[in-house]
Amino acid sequence: MKRLVCYAHFDGKGQVRPFVLHSLQMIRPWCADLVFVSNSPLTDQDQALLAFSATHVMVNNNTGYDFYMWKLGLESVDLSLYDEVILMNSSVFGPLFTMEPVFSAMAAVACDFWGITECFQMQPHIQSYFLVFRKAMVRSEAFRLFWNSILPYTNKLQVIQSYEVGLTQWFVESGFRAGVYCCFEQIGLLCRGAGKRLRKKDNTSVKFALELLQAGSPFLKRDAVRNRKVDLKRIDQYLEEWGYPRRLIDDEFSEPVRSVCPLCGGSGKTACKGVQDYRNLHEAGRYDYMRCTTPSCGVVWRRSLSAVVHSTVATTALRLPATVRASASVSSDLASAFGTGPTGELLVIGVADNCQLQGLQEAGWRISGCLSADILRDDLDALTGGAATATDRYDGILLVSGFEQTYEPGCLLEACHRLLKPQGVLVLVTPNSAALLLNLFRGYWSGFNAPRNLIIHNRSSMRSLLTAAGFEVTGLRTDSRKSDRYALHSLESLLNKWTSGSVDPRTGRRWPALLLRACGAVLELFLRGRGDECVAVASKPPITVNVNDLTQSS
Repeated sequence: MKRLVCYAHFDGKGQVRPFVLHSLQMIRPWCADLVFVSNSPLTDQDQALLAFSATHVMVNNNTGYDFYMWKLGLESVDLSLYDEVILMNSSVFGPLFTMEPVFSAMAAVACDFWGITECFQMQPHIQSYFLVFRKAMVRSEAFRLFWNSILPYTNKLQVIQSYEVGLTQWFVESGFRAGVYCCFEQIGLLCRGAGKRLRKKDNTSVKFALELLQAGSPFLKRDAVRNRKVDLKRIDQYLEEWGYPRRLIDDEFSEPVRSVCPLCGGSGKTACKGVQDYRNLHEAGRYDYMRCTTPSCGVVWRRSLSAVVHSTVATTALRLPATVRASASVSSDLASAFGTGPTGELLVIGVADNCQLQGLQEAGWRISGCLSADILRDDLDALTGGAATATDRYDGILLVSGFEQTYEPGCLLEACHRLLKPQGVLVLVTPNSAALLLNLFRGYWSGFNAPRNLIIHNRSSMRSLLTAAGFEVTGLRTDSRKSDRYALHSLESLLNKWTSGSVDPRTGRRWPALLLRACGAVLELFLRGRGDECVAVASKPPITVNVNDLTQSS
């Protein structure tokens, strides 16, 4: 039988790891041709190693996921020459043993395409880390139409929904029969014998990797190893029996799971997984947030800060209708945060609403500019009007709804310190990573504002950053008076899965808001530091002149 294997590869470090080379060597005897497609740059040394197994090596420009790489590989050959087409990717270790018993067992199954495991998440489908298509299906119009429809999506969830789940649905609806080597019922019996419970919503290839090996699967999911879902000591007997080198897995297992805190460099643990963008209906991405385990830090940050997503919020325009009054408590509180001392030129950084700006103007401040969070991410020099040496421009700076959206908070505060006049005041308002509602709503907490909020601070981290930038911290507290909005927007996200921060939440109006605000005030009395926002007030120390130096110079 003449088979084609198309292998999709990606590595974050741009390496072809030894387990990949071993996989190619194990599958090569069972195929006539092997096309290797990588979304990572390959060195000349890697290309030379791949030449021993692959008949054709392609390097893609890191667009799309495995389905798009498979599309490129399938387009590079004449599919009419093959009896079977096999799709593999680098998300698994293996084959752990020879594929002869697998191919022999599936040869007796009346099906048009098959895989190793099935999954019932979203919709019933065959998992795509190993797929086999037979001749009749490869030469069908449905097969051609499916691969012609593949687009280079950049969202992994969209790829899973449209292509991994969609593949099985499309071909079954087109009249083709699906098969699976390790069926769900078989894994369920092994789980029951081990005192475990297998549910339809479980991902068997990750959660029950040990039972899958016991059922005869030739593959081990890398996610099961990375996420500590399988005890390697318990699978040693299988690896030894099959002759699979344990060192190939040890390299993956030794990689640290914990991320590095962007502020203190400490380790982090997962705070919330799969946080969605509840303010953008068309954004299907999910984002993981980590929490620093260092007690003196404790910030929460979005994993993979290198992939900075630009906010869709436009630069705040200074529009102050005459009818707007500063009657809202947030406006008066904000004005009082600057104190009762002299006023002057005020720079607003971030997104402040008209009511806040009106309240500051009525307090005597002259608002001379508003900069959006987009500018902070793109160019910190925009704060100084392009002149990095500009100093002593403003009497006050209000930094609201922007500090958490920059991945260089220290540089931002240093720029603010440079722009402030001596004895100038900085007021900083940002979500609190120690908020009580974060623990209650988890991924639905509106303070995440995923994916725009990159680092969510707390009182401790804010004090450290302000002090390091040269400020004198005169006030630092958490505010629970806006917890009603946080709670209502979080509840709206939880119930309706989508909301907009520009409008009032639909789940409540005046009385629920007042009730939640009262509850927040009561909780603040007993749980200090657990409000939804941190408010810091800092000043730039006055310039001190040494009298002795003046005397000597005169």
